[in-house]
Amino acid sequence: MGMDMGFVKVDSQEEVASLRNHWALAESIFELAPPTYKEGYTDLVIEDWVIEEVSEQWDVHDAEVVRAEAALSEAEFERVCDSSEDEHDLSVLRPVYRRLLERLYDAASGPDVLVCYWSA
Repeated sequence: MGMDMGFVKVDSQEEVASLRNHWALAESIFELAPPTYKEGYTDLVIEDWVIEEVSEQWDVHDAEVVRAEAALSEAEFERVCDSSEDEHDLSVLRPVYRRLLERLYDAASGPDVLVCYWSA
């Protein structure tokens, strides 16, 4: 069974990022129990504190990860996001997650609410 996740700015309906089959990252978010966007739905509000906690858990501020993310092409970023985490080791995932979390942080810092939708 797959895990699809997307991150959307609610008012503008702009999709910031999406992932396929990245269970461990999803669990990192779910364990923090961010609030749901609407009662009765599973969409989660992603605020700065959630992104900061997940960044700590994945140690994306490590100097090696920072260098690897800087060298990461957009095509490779998208390829990893669209494939299962099981196909990659941590040395590949952490730079991708760093870029993802930076984008989420930028989106969550604006006036629009950032929501994570998911299906498993």
